[in-house]
Amino acid sequence: MKFLGQAASMPSYVPTTAWLRHGHFASWLVKAMRPSTIVELGSHYGFSYFSFCQAVKENDLQSRCFAVDTWQGDEHAGFYGDEVFEAVETENAKYSNFSMLLRKTFAEALDDIPDRSVDLLHVDGRHRYSDVKEDFESWIPKLSQNAIVLFHDTEVRREDFGVIEYWAELENRYTTINFPFQNGLGVLFFGGDATPEISEFRQLASTEVGRDTIYALFYAQSSDLSWSAKLRKLESRNAASSRVINELRAEFVKKVKALNSEFSEDLESAWDVMAHIANGSHELREEIALARSRPSKLMKDRLHYSVLKRLARSRLPLSEKTRQRFRNSSAKRDPKRSLNGELPALETHVIHNRHAFVRAEGRLKISTAYSAALDAILTERRVGFSGSLDKFSKLRREIEAAGQSVDYSMLPSFLAAARRKSQNGPVVRPQNFVVTPKIPDGLVIYTSLFGNYDHLPPVCMEHHGVEFVCFTDQDISAPGWKIERREPSHTSSNLAAKYFKLMPHKVFPNREYSLFVDANTLFKGRLDSFVAKWLQAHDFVMWRHPNRDDIVDEAEAIILANKDDPETVSRQMAKYEKEGFPRHAGLYECSFIWRKHHSPEIKDLMEAWWQEVSTQSCRDQISFYHLVHKKGPKPLALPNSLGDSRDNVLLSKLPHQPCVQRKLTKPKKRQKVVFLFDEESRSFGSTFMRSNQLASLLKEQLQDTADVSCTTNLASVEDSFVVVGKRLMDRISENQIHDLRMRNVAIAADPVDAVVSPERASHYDMIIAASLKGLENVRGTSPSTPSYLLTHHADPRIDVAAAPEDKLRIGYFGELVNTVGSETLRHLVDYNLITTNKLEDSWLTKLANYNTHFAVRNVRKIDGFKPFTKGFVAAKCGAVILCERNVGDNQFYLGDDYPYYVPSSELDEIERFLFEVNDDFGSASWKYALDIMESVRRRSSAEWIAQEFRAILSEAWG
Repeated sequence: MKFLGQAASMPSYVPTTAWLRHGHFASWLVKAMRPSTIVELGSHYGFSYFSFCQAVKENDLQSRCFAVDTWQGDEHAGFYGDEVFEAVETENAKYSNFSMLLRKTFAEALDDIPDRSVDLLHVDGRHRYSDVKEDFESWIPKLSQNAIVLFHDTEVRREDFGVIEYWAELENRYTTINFPFQNGLGVLFFGGDATPEISEFRQLASTEVGRDTIYALFYAQSSDLSWSAKLRKLESRNAASSRVINELRAEFVKKVKALNSEFSEDLESAWDVMAHIANGSHELREEIALARSRPSKLMKDRLHYSVLKRLARSRLPLSEKTRQRFRNSSAKRDPKRSLNGELPALETHVIHNRHAFVRAEGRLKISTAYSAALDAILTERRVGFSGSLDKFSKLRREIEAAGQSVDYSMLPSFLAAARRKSQNGPVVRPQNFVVTPKIPDGLVIYTSLFGNYDHLPPVCMEHHGVEFVCFTDQDISAPGWKIERREPSHTSSNLAAKYFKLMPHKVFPNREYSLFVDANTLFKGRLDSFVAKWLQAHDFVMWRHPNRDDIVDEAEAIILANKDDPETVSRQMAKYEKEGFPRHAGLYECSFIWRKHHSPEIKDLMEAWWQEVSTQSCRDQISFYHLVHKKGPKPLALPNSLGDSRDNVLLSKLPHQPCVQRKLTKPKKRQKVVFLFDEESRSFGSTFMRSNQLASLLKEQLQDTADVSCTTNLASVEDSFVVVGKRLMDRISENQIHDLRMRNVAIAADPVDAVVSPERASHYDMIIAASLKGLENVRGTSPSTPSYLLTHHADPRIDVAAAPEDKLRIGYFGELVNTVGSETLRHLVDYNLITTNKLEDSWLTKLANYNTHFAVRNVRKIDGFKPFTKGFVAAKCGAVILCERNVGDNQFYLGDDYPYYVPSSELDEIERFLFEVNDDFGSASWKYALDIMESVRRRSSAEWIAQEFRAILSEAWG
């Protein structure tokens, strides 16, 4: 094997060791580094040490080697007698002219080694945190200015091994690379680079792609060493089998040559990419490394088959039962059977991207589209887009030739640049206030949806008088949106939508501010505070791109994801290259654009942007990057503390999915709504609230719309809109659902906080979510089933005239298993137990005693998607709530500026926080928190829930 110009040999001494798969790397490192002094702290049987020594001898280096060990063992390696040292001493005789065994402790050996002399240090002693730290730090004075230090067991997570913990600290202080296999081997670059090869290795190790390449290369080579070790063990255990083993070795060499020849054509393109890596480029990722190791895997499989077959036929003194086991095992590994029946599965597993390869004349070959994409991207990275236009033209022809079969997976997506969150550009500074904010007049929030590309989500927050407008050519509806039908102005649906996106000054001539969002945006946070705090004081605001910060990376991503014609994109980029643009200057994601759109410079930018999008690539983030960095103005970026463009305190972006709306047959008579629940769960809190109570609430609110009831009798339900409760969802059969359908009943499922699988969701006409997180999940996992939010209500029996105002009074209401501190915080919090599997109301009378509700949650795996019920109860009582920021729906209802988020789950931190809240009681921040809780009360009121349900019925009946 050769890597960065240096060959690595296979170690010849293979004792029992946990270092086996690092042998090739040890050999390569010594040859590439050419160290003057090598010291190993902890040698045991000596595999790693003699791998170093063998490389010194084979390459005729003038190195001195020292192995330091007591050769008595420890609690990690186990204790042993002199037999281990005697075996090591025997092997060391081969290298006695430059190798010395120091049988002493690491501290005692310090006197034997001059300061600043050690070029390569291997630390593999006792593995406690304190031990490995002491070993390394005590030997630092001995390290040379170009030293490299190796640490073994950096991936061991058991007992009292502390290497992994100490290694994590070192990674923050030094340049490192960590081999994740065989217990882990950490490589620390302590000083400079001793040789050009080490410099290249260090540069390659500094990138994700480079590290992946190094891992794959040395792991593949170590597999050969592993098989060599197994052969040696077999030879040493039974001398009578030596003849068989020799024959197998000869056969192995023969098969290596045959297989290399057989697969040379299959791997031609992969070897081309390997050549780029050898020259110092960073384009290769795991797929090519795996493709390269394919012949090696087949060779091992065939060798395994040959060994088993010969053992079954040998004259060794084996029982018939053992021989039969060998026969059965060899039959399972028959190469003919494997190649004929299992090769497609092997291709799928060995090569991540099955579309990258095709079967031709019985052989595996890289597809022309995949090969053309490799060629185009790698050429572009060497000479730029201007010098690679012919390559991208060829890629376009190959994609066109593939026709309908081409998709994202046909292109080498692994070449996409490593994720790099954009950090450049000015950032929005928040406006601080402690009064209820007011949204500016003249604001419109809008989107554009042409073609059946997205399923427009509902608006799940207070509008505050703001109009939400969707321009579309589709016959759609969505709660909260005003639908404006428009005929497409361009043959391309993408361009038709882009016109409305980029030209708000023409679309909304009478509005001052506009906020554009993509049509897959789910609004769920507090609009008033977000606009007032982060947007309205500025003319131009966007989010940074969460994964990229550069125009070239964006262009490559578009091509590799097959989102636009590669020739068009490459010509546009070649044009920009001639005009010049900065690299890694900050990329914005154009799915969220706040504009004071009549501002002259913003209007000019939008006109120029539209000109670029309408005449070149329709992927607008390329042209936007070029324009804002060339002429401006640059938008302010929202801070990362709020989230990113795809999931933040105000909204989230759902997966792109075609609109699926099941318009059901509307009843001829007055609408009937039936909440169906299971008799056995009648006393459960979720059943009582989301069936009995919710039915009563809607019956009162929808008197002019529908007759609402609840029942456990499936047979009695006819011509109704049925809501199946959480517990009944687990018991109702497909036949029962079918019977309901036969009676022309629309069926909705209400899982409350449970996770609904796509298969189960498909049984229903729609899913009704009780939480924003639950709605987001169902929209993402079950896009073919319509889903809507029906906010969970607070118990209507709550009757609190006013919360106490004399002092801070904190109470918790719920099951103790769902919270924290029930033993340690009782001097500050009153814990009121509520059992949710039976009906009780004694806790209702206690609510009036508290002005603060403690709601820190003990999050459990079984929680699912919990509604913000404790927040709704607190709001109905006129109290504030103390809860975590990032649990469940908390932040969506309370906003990013709520003053009483619990800062930590640590009980002493919570206690300190509660004292601070006590000091803050009655302040301006307290009053602002009460204003926020009032908005929570409105968003969970009977009127709000009835409005949501009317929208659901409207969507269902059409």
